Amino acid sequence: ISSLHPDALIAAEAAECAADQGKFWEMHDTIFANQQLGLGQEALTGYAEDIGLDMDEFNACLENGTHREEIARDIQDGQSYGVSGTPTRTHSGQRPLQCQRRVTVTTRRSQTLVWDGPVRISAPSGWKKW
Repeated sequence: ISSLHPDALIAAEAAECAADQGKFWEMHDTIFANQQLGLGQEALTGYAEDIGLDMDEFNACLENGTHREEIARDIQDGQSYGVSGTPTRTHSGQRPLQCQRRVTVTTRRSQTLVWDGPVRISAPSGWKKW
């Protein structure tokens, strides 16, 4: 996870610690809005304060590594499914679809899917080239 972003692990922990106080999405949105400014512990602590978390509880959660093992298991699970980066999407439980640029796909059911983000496409077995 650190290869994706040097502060990805602590950011994931901060989001989980915020979730303990019912503010996962507030922290999630704040992290993504400010990722270019920094995601180190000092920045994350500031974001936690900004969204109104109980700072004693938040700091204890980070310092104790309360969610570190859970996050490590999530990373291992993802790797076992072939996930090597984010964002990742799958189709019917098949190999991951990882996007690196804008992709527009029209499915057999005439659904149009558009993705802006990183792309590596591994088509599920049985798919034919058009």
